[in-house]
Amino acid sequence: MLGNLVCSLSTGQQRLVAQYRRIRITGWAGTAEDFFASGMPGSDPTAPLFPAYLRYLVRHNSRRRMMVQLFTVLSAESLNPEHPLHDEFTARMDDIWENYSRYPWLIPP
Repeated sequence: MLGNLVCSLSTGQQRLVAQYRRIRITGWAGTAEDFFASGMPGSDPTAPLFPAYLRYLVRHNSRRRMMVQLFTVLSAESLNPEHPLHDEFTARMDDIWENYSRYPWLIPP
């Protein structure tokens, strides 16, 4: 099935790719820094609770349904090695791990 994907992007798909890249350049909301500034329980930057951050992120994303939909569509489409965002989405997990590793997350027993 993956081999049947056609990578010639329609104008609408090109707009989605451009929108994704624009968001990536200007910065994501819902970052760990946003969580630390939120004052929510578990958001103390010296001892942040990782489960509390995940709850924050779910709440944050629930208010941005169209952005989550855009991300989901582009993530699936980028499985095609010829997709313009393939390399970015392939590297995404490493980027996330590198970012999260900068903080002293606490995970309750």
